[in-house]
Amino acid sequence: MGLSCMRGLVEKFGEKLVNRALDIFEQKLDKVTEDDQCVGICKVMFNMVSASAHRLLASISPRIISIMESYLSSEVVTIREWTVKVFTVMFQRLPDKGFIEPVIKNIILEKLRMYNLEGKKEDAQRLITSLKLLIF
Repeated sequence: MGLSCMRGLVEKFGEKLVNRALDIFEQKLDKVTEDDQCVGICKVMFNMVSASAHRLLASISPRIISIMESYLSSEVVTIREWTVKVFTVMFQRLPDKGFIEPVIKNIILEKLRMYNLEGKKEDAQRLITSLKLLIF
């Protein structure tokens, strides 16, 4: 029910509310103590992306990307799945090649390179799994 309310608020009130909500949820993500809390915030982000008008989504997408990108390699499968859903909807709603390619390059390919250099094989594998989900 709360997710439906967030969707309705985004549709009705737009950018001012969304930016404030992003501030709140970003702070909450920094302080979460349970996986379920993180999953809930990922669901909220999904609903925000889904409900945003194209113009609003284009303006908030860099912020959402910066908030959500680290969760693409989360150890928790449900968190990864919801994060992939956020990116999938964003890519579907903003299908411009000039948007998608740099995002994929920066949040996935560069991180994969970094993980391999640092020997973080498990993180790299989880990120590859997320990339597969994004592709399919």
